[in-house]
Formats: sequence, C-alpha cells, structure tokens
Amino acid sequence: MNWEDTQIRGRIIKAMLEFIFLIAAISVLFFLTKTSAPIAMIEIDGLSKTGIQDETAIKQSLYNKVKLNVSSVATISDSATIREGSLSKTEDENYEYTSFIVDIPSMKQSYVANYIAAKTDDSLITSEPINIECITEQEDIIYSGFDCK
Repeated sequence: MNWEDTQIRGRIIKAMLEFIFLIAAISVLFFLTKTSAPIAMIEIDGLSKTGIQDETAIKQSLYNKVKLNVSSVATISDSATIREGSLSKTEDENYEYTSFIVDIPSMKQSYVANYIAAKTDDSLITSEPINIECITEQEDIIYSGFDCK
C-alpha cells in the first residue's frame, strides 16, 4: 500500500464519519423539535364543578362522538356547556356514577355524558370508559332535527 492509497482511504473514512455525524445531528434535531399533534377535544364549560378527575378524557370522548355526527370535522365547535340541572351523582359502596347533559348550542346538538369512578380509601379512580350517548328521553331533547348516531 502506498502513500496515495492511504490518503484516499483516510479521506473516504473521514467523509463517511462526517456523513454519519450529519445524519445523527439531523435526527437529534428532528426529534427535539418535533411537536406532537394537538389532542382533539371540546371544552366543556362547568366541567370542573362536576368533580370528575379525568376532564381531558371526557372532552376527547365528546369530540369523538360529535365527529360521528358531522359531515366535516371543520364544523365541530370548540365549546359546550353542561345543561343546568342535569348533573346527577349517585353512588354505591364501590362506585360513584356521574351523569350530565352536554349542549353544543352553536351546532344544535346535545349528548349525555356518563362517568363511573371506583372508590378507594382516599380517592376516586376511573374504572370504566367514559360514555357519551345520544339523548333518548324526549323531554331532554332541545334541538329537533338532530339525527344522533
């Protein structure tokens, strides 16, 4: 092996190492600057007054249910309210059951939210999935013509 071959190999190795370093640096920058997509949810005025601990899950569940009932997600409102007088809480020795009606006036839609939390010695733990349902009781329907799915 002569001096020129050694220089050529050295340049090749240097170029490969620089390339590997460049790829590693780009990867690190990509992962450090990558932001996650925002979580789709609908804000619910008065939700904090219900005592429900997992508010984000309720908001996401409502969004997912509303998404089934619109032709375009662009039409989904970003706010809803808990209907006055609709909050209901019952409990037994193991669980606390919370239910309320959520109205979205800008979309003329309403839903029933049900939440079950297991009791422990010092707190409540979500034990069942949050259930957002269509309103079935005629006296609770305030928006006619809404074909809930």
